[in-house]
Amino acid sequence: MSTVSFNADLQRFADKTGVKLDLVVRKVALDIYEKVTVKTPVDTGRARGNWNVSMGSPDLSVNNKATRAKRARLKKGDGEKVIFITNNLPYINALENGHSDQAPSGMLAVTLNEVEAGIRDVIRG
Repeated sequence: MSTVSFNADLQRFADKTGVKLDLVVRKVALDIYEKVTVKTPVDTGRARGNWNVSMGSPDLSVNNKATRAKRARLKKGDGEKVIFITNNLPYINALENGHSDQAPSGMLAVTLNEVEAGIRDVIRG
């Protein structure tokens, strides 16, 4: 999936459903955030609690405590900006590459495929 293709799919989704593109982008971003967070393996909770949502530039912060996932919020107009969903833990790539029995296929790639399939299902009608 390329960024250009995904952006075009989001526009087609907005056109098909009659929902403003800003709202579609915000809802899709939050859906991705929620799904990837839930799919993140839990040992101490640190990996799950380090997912971040930011606009304009990636949030590269690291929370050194095991915490629950933060509730992400996006306001009107944020869908017109670049939205970043990041996790800056040094071992997040290992988890994404299947180094956990809890997520043998990773979290992010699986989530993106699910979300993209759902969008394309709506577009196809």
